Amino acid sequence: MSSIGVPGVYYNEQVDGAIGNSVAEHLDFLSALESHHIPVRIIQGDHDYIDPSASRWSTVKRGYRRLRVNVVADACHYIWWIIQQSSQLT
Repeated sequence: MSSIGVPGVYYNEQVDGAIGNSVAEHLDFLSALESHHIPVRIIQGDHDYIDPSASRWSTVKRGYRRLRVNVVADACHYIWWIIQQSSQLT
């Protein structure tokens, strides 16, 4: 387990592998989200290491009317943690 530079947030390669190996090859969660009558919002940093600037989500959302994507400038993958920490400072 290693710290990724954010206090309290750690990366564990074994856990990552276990999760990755347990997910179905094709997981259609978007159809399930679309079947509900509530909007779904993806909030992602423009420096996200998995999907920088939410380019994949921006493409996916074209087929789903309830899916919204917001990209936050100068934010990383752990934007949820950064927002939580900054709100505790004020």
